Amino acid sequence: MSYEPDWNDPVFYAEEFEPAVKCFQCSDTLDRDDVVWADEEGQIQEKESNDTAWCVVCLQSEGESK
Repeated sequence: MSYEPDWNDPVFYAEEFEPAVKCFQCSDTLDRDDVVWADEEGQIQEKESNDTAWCVVCLQSEGESK
C-alpha cells in the first residue's frame, strides 16, 4: 500500500508551490508581475543580487520621502 496525500497537503506538495512574495514595507502579498526587487533603502537591484521585494506604491513613496 502506498501513501496518497490529500490533494492540498501542504507538507507533501511544499516544493511544488512557490512561496508568497510580500512587500518589504507594507507586507501585502504581491503577484510576481507586481514585484520590484530593491535593497532595504529602496535602491532597485536585480533579483539575483537581492531578495527584498517591494510593491510599486511603497517604492515610489520611499523615493519621495528622500
